Amino acid sequence: MKTKVGMMLAVLVLAGCNPAAPYLELSGEQHAAWEATTEILVSIKDAASMEEAKDSLAQHMAKCQSVVRRVRALPRPSSEILMQLEDQRDKLERAANRLQREVARVRELPGGAELLKDVAEIVKGSR
Repeated sequence: MKTKVGMMLAVLVLAGCNPAAPYLELSGEQHAAWEATTEILVSIKDAASMEEAKDSLAQHMAKCQSVVRRVRALPRPSSEILMQLEDQRDKLERAANRLQREVARVRELPGGAELLKDVAEIVKGSR
């Protein structure tokens, strides 16, 4: 039993010593935030669903911006860290592209551009 606990502690300590850990953690948070925001946008089909989604969309957009601010606060990653993040890049690009497609789709709906503008103002005011 002591051996298992000792091994688990060693793994946790070593994981904390990984210089890429903050970048990997924020990459995962960004991916999750973009996916959640995209799902909200997917649910928007008309004026009623726009109104229903507005507050939730603003909350998720604020979370996305919070993660971006935390990423920008980190020092520039080394080439070794960038190599470790390479696996995340494709996943993030797919999530970002899907999010952008949904934003464009919602913008084309009647009232969609106004919704996105209102959400942007809400997020801007909450900083």
